Amino acid sequence: MRRRLQLRWLVVVVPGIGGSILRADDGTVLWDGSVGCAVKRLFNAHDLRLCDGVPDDGVRAVGVIPTTAVGPFWTAIHGYDRLVRGIRANFDAGGGDVAVDWGDPARRDLLADVVMVPYDFRRSVSIAAAHLAEEVEMRQAARRAAGRPTAAVVVAHSMGGLVAMHWIAHLGGHERCQRLITLGTPFRGAPKALDVLANGIDAKLCRLTGPVPVLATWPSMHELLPRWRMVEGQGPGENTLIWPHEQKIVGVDANLGDAALESLESTDAAWRRLADAGSLPSVRALLGYGHRTLQGAFADGGGKVRVVNERPEALDFSDLDGDGTVPWSSAAPAGMELADAFAVGTRHGAFASGADAVLELRLLAQPDFEGDRGGDDGAPMLGVAVDEVVVGPAPVSVRAELRVDRHVVAPEPGLLGRVWHRRVQDGPAGGTGPWEVVPMKLTDGGWEAELASLAPGLHEIEVAVTGASYRSPDPVRELVLVLDPRTVSP
Repeated sequence: MRRRLQLRWLVVVVPGIGGSILRADDGTVLWDGSVGCAVKRLFNAHDLRLCDGVPDDGVRAVGVIPTTAVGPFWTAIHGYDRLVRGIRANFDAGGGDVAVDWGDPARRDLLADVVMVPYDFRRSVSIAAAHLAEEVEMRQAARRAAGRPTAAVVVAHSMGGLVAMHWIAHLGGHERCQRLITLGTPFRGAPKALDVLANGIDAKLCRLTGPVPVLATWPSMHELLPRWRMVEGQGPGENTLIWPHEQKIVGVDANLGDAALESLESTDAAWRRLADAGSLPSVRALLGYGHRTLQGAFADGGGKVRVVNERPEALDFSDLDGDGTVPWSSAAPAGMELADAFAVGTRHGAFASGADAVLELRLLAQPDFEGDRGGDDGAPMLGVAVDEVVVGPAPVSVRAELRVDRHVVAPEPGLLGRVWHRRVQDGPAGGTGPWEVVPMKLTDGGWEAELASLAPGLHEIEVAVTGASYRSPDPVRELVLVLDPRTVSP
């Protein structure tokens, strides 16, 4: 059994968009990530709308999503309970178990060793960063008075990395944070956010547009829009690439988009100034690669865009795709070369389960620790594409390809691809249904399978390839949301 190490920091966890529980002042839970809540919000999301000029609408963040759940893009995310279990399995706090504060302000533990910092993910990252600053300052003061370690290590998932970056760049976080670990953070945005705002939620055979008018009122959604020339639009020459905000796009609020761009560019500039002064904390940016990820878009000139996995011809980007949500090229902060970030084979939602973060903490405490992580140069890995949201009874398509040294390679004879799947209730990812296995069909570029007749609900899948003459790639896990067609009206 691996020896537990002493936790010598205050570990602060900042979740991604949709990773916080939102509750109204009257006690009504507005978002908790459950399947029931997600289905309800497909048709009735008005109480999550933000109104101009209303700084406080009585909605509070009262915790983080602990277990398997659904995010605002209606794609499933792993909860943060596995991260906590991983930390407790690897660390103790002065000989005792690590104490965890799950972020409920009514049950605040100022001396907790691991602190979840939920936030109202509808609002700008600047507002969430101000809340993060208050929480860290208050807890460091309490721990200092109690003689406990005060150095903060921030673990930030997805949009949480933008929150942490704003805190460090603008609110003095650089003086309080020893290390920032980001997990799939879209520092330059994610085309998936553009696709949702412009076209609705991709449910394979249809688009679900019910929540889009509400999502379009969120500053946070506009802060996730791509910040590079990725839309092939109408221009004087062929293959003219434009910024998303340069094209009037149905579903995108131009004012929110301009404000988001100004705020994020200000943060980038402040971040670079701290870097030039040598004042940044240590930063470890983990980015997923090898999985099919939306990368570019084509505009029709009438306000509509088609967002695609393929890169427009004029887009000079790496061919390493991304983590299924955030492109590889977007997941490193301002001033950091992609070569200085750490590439892993983890998909976006699975980052929340914490295996990569726990390994980073272990390496911080024990630099000579020999951890095993898929994605190292020379190690084979699986790139997976999967239908993340499906309206039944449509089958769920799963595709996989093998990468070695980050390049796609043809499968060698004898390699067997399989997909395991099981239904997962609104509880821990251990699930309640039995595992079932489906063999994958070998194709020229990899493997394919279709999972038919999955019952409505959340399903966990695991894609694995065995039989290689070299080290077999690590399995890839993902969550799929299957919606009941009787309750969904596309």
